[in-house]
Amino acid sequence: MRLLRKSIAYIIFIVFFTAFFLLNDVLNNYIMKLELINSYNNTPYNDHAITFLIESYEGTTLELSGIESLQLLEGCVLLKYNPQKNTMHEVIYCDKEAIEITDSYISEDQWTFLSGEKIAVVGCSSSYSLGENVYNDGFTYIVSGVLEEHISDAVNYGIFYSNCDLREIDAQSGYVLTSNNPEHVKRAYKELITWLEEKNIAIKEIDIRNAEFSDFIEYNRMLDYLMVCIVIFYVIFIYLVRLIWLRIKREEIFVLTILGYKYVKEKLYLQYISLWGISFILSSIFFLLMNKNFYYGYLSVFRLSAAVLLIALLSTFKMYRNAKYLM
Repeated sequence: MRLLRKSIAYIIFIVFFTAFFLLNDVLNNYIMKLELINSYNNTPYNDHAITFLIESYEGTTLELSGIESLQLLEGCVLLKYNPQKNTMHEVIYCDKEAIEITDSYISEDQWTFLSGEKIAVVGCSSSYSLGENVYNDGFTYIVSGVLEEHISDAVNYGIFYSNCDLREIDAQSGYVLTSNNPEHVKRAYKELITWLEEKNIAIKEIDIRNAEFSDFIEYNRMLDYLMVCIVIFYVIFIYLVRLIWLRIKREEIFVLTILGYKYVKEKLYLQYISLWGISFILSSIFFLLMNKNFYYGYLSVFRLSAAVLLIALLSTFKMYRNAKYLM
């Protein structure tokens, strides 16, 4: 009977710890989702995108066909900057691996952006379907692709059209270089500067700041307060769990000590950390099975739970120094 009660107690601890870790993972992933949504700021590009001006004194248009052949913008999308058009976005160039499309009629020739064909790709929540026509500035663009659902509504409701002609680009305009990977943006922009300077074309980065969510409420300060409250809660929670564990194990500690068992501390220490470790692994598995969207990757999601696990394990170093549990 005692063995049964012990087994039930272990199961209860594992279920409780697993639920606790799982809640941490869900909370952490949700906070990262809010951060990511805020970074897009209701635009089709995030906060690590680079906005710049291109200036040429040799003509009103540029010949940039080398961008495709040299793969200067690998993993990136180059958009024309035009804040006056809310849902219409002109695409100058887009690397095939930079976006995710559910349905597509785009040919390999069109992906070079040298075909001269007028095509469009629309967000999943737009009113357009494959094969329909989009009209803009007197031109007709055929919808050739539908984007997968994106975290930014500006993408989901957006219409992205292109003339597919890198040989004739406006030389006196602003552009936005973006990617879901900030390293791709930094590398591509650096290579683009070098390439354009060789053609005697000036490029200048500009700082475009739109109204942000944090301008209307103290978003960052509220998040800081929330994190402080969470840390305090974790410390209190881990302390109470440790206290409950020791009270449950008090009789066992006393009996084993009386019987002369040499490794009382080590045995109970291993039991305690194994409960936390097993629960952490189980919660991670459950979370991986439950979710398909990891906004900053797997490791970022589990970072908070791993920190809690570390604190819980470190708290055990002084667990058995209290003499009253050994009497």
